[in-house]
Amino acid sequence: MARDASKTDARNAGATSGAASEFSQALQEASEGAKLRDAGRAPSAVRLFWAAAEDFGKAAERSRQAASERAGQAQLIEEQVSQRQLADEQARMKQAAVEEARRHQAVEQERLNSPKGAAAQPLPPGTDASEEDRVRGALRRYEAAFASLSVSDVRGVFPSAPADQLERTFGDLSSYRLDVQIQKVAFFDNGASATVACVVTHEFRQKSGKETRASRAQTFVLQRREKAWVIVLIR
Repeated sequence: MARDASKTDARNAGATSGAASEFSQALQEASEGAKLRDAGRAPSAVRLFWAAAEDFGKAAERSRQAASERAGQAQLIEEQVSQRQLADEQARMKQAAVEEARRHQAVEQERLNSPKGAAAQPLPPGTDASEEDRVRGALRRYEAAFASLSVSDVRGVFPSAPADQLERTFGDLSSYRLDVQIQKVAFFDNGASATVACVVTHEFRQKSGKETRASRAQTFVLQRREKAWVIVLIR
């Protein structure tokens, strides 16, 4: 019967909890219809059975709609959580980089202030096109390090990057695409350091299958150490 099929459909849709009032009304109509049928009042029983079938259908539809809304809200919350996690990770990495840069600056200043250190100070590197290419190459290595999900590769180009945080982050991911769009390169400190204005896009997929994408403007501070450029700060 249509009533029984509608009732089964409503149960399968979770209407007993998702649309309890409509489902209860339909049950009551079906029960009263059965009493009228047993009493020999078939026309009245049929009307109630049809009403019950209709209400079971409404209950099923309402339950499915509520489930869809809950799923949409859950997805939105998950996206917001992912965005917050990304922002928190970037903030932690920035803070760690600031602290490392301060330590390095203090050590370098102490070295330069000593007579022996000042005498041994090498000439600052040039700022020609090849030097800018090396700076750009460092950022390309930074992109590749994230793509490989390798903590050691990231720290190879960004030595102060927090290893424990990267390990936790990479451990939850199946892929990570970092796109650093370079806007401007500027040298300072007689060519020994450089700032690079960029737009950075993070795209990563969690092992659960959830994908997240976020872009923001950032500035990289790099220093030349021997023949290689490394990132010392991201802000």
